[in-house]
Amino acid sequence: MVKYKKFRNRLGNIRYVHKVAMERKLGRKLNKYERVHHINGDKLDNRLSNLKVIDLRKHTKNHYKNGDYHILTKAEMRKGAEVTNKKFKRKNKNVRSK
Repeated sequence: MVKYKKFRNRLGNIRYVHKVAMERKLGRKLNKYERVHHINGDKLDNRLSNLKVIDLRKHTKNHYKNGDYHILTKAEMRKGAEVTNKKFKRKNKNVRSK
């Protein structure tokens, strides 16, 4: 699982590179309902041409539609299990083939 690039600022706080880059481009802080979306899906590609600010609701909806997120079942929540994209895709293939 690839994680986002982070850095520690002068105050010692850890920040995400893509958020800081977008805030500098906009000239303001992101509000709590805005998310920075990586257009090509590569979390490590922080070029401004690959970053886009979108609403939290649209961002979440987009990732569910693409199969990036998976809604946990009650049993999975009880176990505290994390469902990876590989498991989710495998489940979908089995359902479609029936």
